[in-house]
Amino acid sequence: MNDNPISLPESDPARTAWLMRYEPWLQILARREIDSRFHGKFSASDAVQQTMLEAWKSWENLQADEEPGRRAWLREILAHQLAKLARHYAG
Repeated sequence: MNDNPISLPESDPARTAWLMRYEPWLQILARREIDSRFHGKFSASDAVQQTMLEAWKSWENLQADEEPGRRAWLREILAHQLAKLARHYAG
């Protein structure tokens, strides 16, 4: 498990600042979504770190100009990361 602060590339401070503003919200979502079978195997922080890195890398795919669309984009990435971690630890 990884409880270290999230570290994103510094080459685009505006992008990083925008993503970091959603980190607490993503933490709440991830904690609610992780199945009890995986407690102790991976944490919400693990999923959120992977989500933030993936969002940073796929920034060009963000097509939403409005807040609800941006949050939906991040939530979709989080869902993908949670599923990936669950598959990995399920066996």
